[in-house]
Amino acid sequence: MAVIISFTDQSLSDIEEIAIYISYDSKNYAALQVTKFFSRVEILQQFPYSGRIVPEVNIKSIKELIEGIIV
Repeated sequence: MAVIISFTDQSLSDIEEIAIYISYDSKNYAALQVTKFFSRVEILQQFPYSGRIVPEVNIKSIKELIEGIIV
């Protein structure tokens, strides 16, 4: 089964803004975090049933993986 991974415009914008924010302290850590976000997508390509259904849309084929610590 081929898995198609796509990002919403909003998610790409969020990643860019996160990178900009982190880059104020460290351009290196900003780049590492962006790499980490995109690397996590490989999990969905290998295991398409992992992740959780995005609650805002509640469609089984739309999944999300949470990255980082939630406090």
